[in-house]
Amino acid sequence: MVLAVATLVLTARRWRRLLQLMRQSRRPDRRGGDLRGRVRAALVDVLGQGRLLRWPYAGMLHALIFWGFLVLLTAIAQAIVEALVVGVRLDTIPVVAPVLAHLQDIFCVLALTGVLLAVFNRLAVKPGRFRGSHRGDALLILGWIAALLACMELNYATLIAERSPEALGADRPLAAALSHLFTPLGSASAGLVTLHG
Repeated sequence: MVLAVATLVLTARRWRRLLQLMRQSRRPDRRGGDLRGRVRAALVDVLGQGRLLRWPYAGMLHALIFWGFLVLLTAIAQAIVEALVVGVRLDTIPVVAPVLAHLQDIFCVLALTGVLLAVFNRLAVKPGRFRGSHRGDALLILGWIAALLACMELNYATLIAERSPEALGADRPLAAALSHLFTPLGSASAGLVTLHG
């Protein structure tokens, strides 16, 4: 809790400093007009990944990763809330929890698919616009993203194998399928108990 508060305080101080620097800028801010156009551009180009879809293959893989992580932010937010507020369980909310669990499972698969397509794009397709970029760094980042997604899915799989109600196994088809790898350990196995307390 202390770390969370310290992080928020330091972030607020940094934002305040950046805002002060922006206010000192002498350039006029022309973004005040055409609110409808700006909102449309944000929806199409940012959320819809419109600019990236100029390159169909690269745009699609980027959209899969982007949208996957947008949906998976709900799992991260859930973990943070449950860690900071003792006794709060977001997986018990009647209609929302099962739908969210299903979406998280599906979008985890979609994001992993996007990562695999991105690796293929880097290693096999090699578009000209990548010339001069650091392939090793890109592959390292893609590897870490894949590891994060795989660990998230395996975490739910072990919770399902442990027969933990918070895993919402019926609503996580991929994690439920992967849980069969851990079922032979038994729901009270030392390995699963070590993983989840």
